[in-house]
Amino acid sequence: MATDFDNLVADLERSYGELQARMSDPAVYNHHREAADVGRRLKELEHPHKLAQEWEAARDDLAAAREDPDLRELVPELEERTGRLQD
Repeated sequence: MATDFDNLVADLERSYGELQARMSDPAVYNHHREAADVGRRLKELEHPHKLAQEWEAARDDLAAAREDPDLRELVPELEERTGRLQD
């Protein structure tokens, strides 16, 4: 079941991907103002996109740790990491 945060991350991933695609479109690239606008928005999303990727990796690591008895000792640390990224 997707949470609001999951939906936010998915929206961010989609927006970032769309902007990357637009930036590589020759029609956008040839219009300097539009390319600058797309580039600026892409730059604004770089850090949130990186954090979203870190959160997804931490969430996946946490799920794996919960299922593997040998990794269960890592669960508190991974929960803290996931929570910190989610804030």
